[in-house]
Amino acid sequence: MRAPWAVLWLTLILSVMPSAHAETSVCEAVLHRDQFMATLAENREKLLAVTRNREALERKQSASVTATLRTHGTETPLKVLSRQNLERITQQLGDIPPCSPELEAQIASIQFEFIHNTHFLSENPDTPILSTAALLELGLPGGLNTHWFNREFLRSHDQLFFHVMGTRAGGATQTTESYYGTYGLRPKRAYAIKHGWISPFIMVPGELARFAAVAAKDLGERLAASLVSDPEIQLQKLRYRREPLLAFSFLSLKEQDDWVKREEPLFREIMKRLHLLDFTVSDFEELARRVVRKRIHQDPSITQVDRLLIESSLAIQFGLSFEFKIPVALPAEELN
Repeated sequence: MRAPWAVLWLTLILSVMPSAHAETSVCEAVLHRDQFMATLAENREKLLAVTRNREALERKQSASVTATLRTHGTETPLKVLSRQNLERITQQLGDIPPCSPELEAQIASIQFEFIHNTHFLSENPDTPILSTAALLELGLPGGLNTHWFNREFLRSHDQLFFHVMGTRAGGATQTTESYYGTYGLRPKRAYAIKHGWISPFIMVPGELARFAAVAAKDLGERLAASLVSDPEIQLQKLRYRREPLLAFSFLSLKEQDDWVKREEPLFREIMKRLHLLDFTVSDFEELARRVVRKRIHQDPSITQVDRLLIESSLAIQFGLSFEFKIPVALPAEELN
C-alpha cells in the first residue's frame, strides 16, 4: 500500500540527505509541518510531472552526473572513470589467491542495498522523491536540511542520498536507524544500477579533510600545515593528541565553513580529487569483493561474509565511508 503523497513531500523536505547535510534539526523542521502541508496540496501535479517523462528525466540525470564529475575534477564519463578506478585499486591490492570454495561463493554474492532514511514514511510513497535542486526548479521550497557546504561548494543539492549497506544476494532486507529516521526508502536494484552511482561520503568540510588525509595526502599535508594556526585545533592537539585534519572535524560547522572560505583554493583542489573514488554500482560491488577477499587472507579466522565484514573491510581499506546517489529524482514506481 502506498503512503499519502503529502507525507512524502514532508519527508523530502526533512531528509534530502538521509544521515547528514543537516542545517536544521528534525525537531525544528517538524514545527514547519503545517506550512509544508499547505504547500503540498497546491503542487501535486508539479511533483508528478517531474518523472512522468522518463526520457527527459534521464537526460537531466545524465547532465547532473556529468556536472558533478566535473566538480570532482574530471571530464571522463562515469562508466569509463569507474572502470579505471577499479583497475587502479585492483593493482594496488596486488595478487590475491582464491579463498575456499565456500567463502568464494559468499564473496561472489556480495552486493549493496541503498537506504534513504525518513521519520515519517513507514510505507512507500505514491509520488517521486525530488532533490532540493529539482524542488527549486519548480518554484517550491528546497530542503531545509541542505547545508551551505553541500549546496554552494560541492553543489550536490541536485542529488538524492542513500546509505550504502553491505549484504549478499538473496539475503534479508537490511534495516537502519539514525537521527534522521527510523524508516527507510529503497530504490529497486535495477534502477539503482542504471541511474545511481557511489562516491566518498562527504557531508561536511571535516569529511573532505578526512578524504584528503587518506586519498590526497599531498593536499592533506598542506591543509594540516594551515590548520595548525587555529587555536582550537592547537588545543585539541595538546589535550587529545588529535592531528590537525582529525581535530578539524571537531570544530563547529560554522568554523569549518569559515575555513573552507578562507582556504577555498586548497579545498577546491581536494574536491577535484574526489573522482579517484567515484564508481558505478557494479564496479563498486566488484571492488568490495576483492577487498573482502584480501581481508579474509589477512585474517584466516573469518568464516562468514556478512554486512559487518563487507563494510569494515571497505573502511579499513579506504579509511572513509561511501554514499549512493541518484540524480534529480527517484520515481515512485522505482521504489522497492
